[in-house]
Amino acid sequence: MTDSEVWLNVSCGNDHTCAVDSDNDAWCWGAGGNGVLGIDSTDNQTTPQQIISPSKWKVIIAGTVATCGLTYPDAAAYCWGYDLFGTVGNGIASNDDVKVPTQVAGNVGSWLDIDTNGLASVGIVGTLKTD
Repeated sequence: MTDSEVWLNVSCGNDHTCAVDSDNDAWCWGAGGNGVLGIDSTDNQTTPQQIISPSKWKVIIAGTVATCGLTYPDAAAYCWGYDLFGTVGNGIASNDDVKVPTQVAGNVGSWLDIDTNGLASVGIVGTLKTD
């Protein structure tokens, strides 16, 4: 991130923070347990680290044990972190750490919003009305 960029979205979880910059790149820092930083590691980070990304980002939500986000401009949903009870949404309740962004399973259309906290993640799918 350069000095001239600004944060478009900032989200604070229990022990980590994530943000989207003006180039729609996503960054996370703080406690890396369960892979919540999305950098293919569980190491703690004291400075923002660019997440391993399949795309640009609209929003990133830092939760308790997982992180989720919506890509830009296509609004695909991705989650990563602790996958107990299927928190990551990849179709596998593995009790494993998912350390990189993983697309939420199912062809459900365009995501309008996403959130994660505790051991659950939730999203809204649909089409925005313009009139």
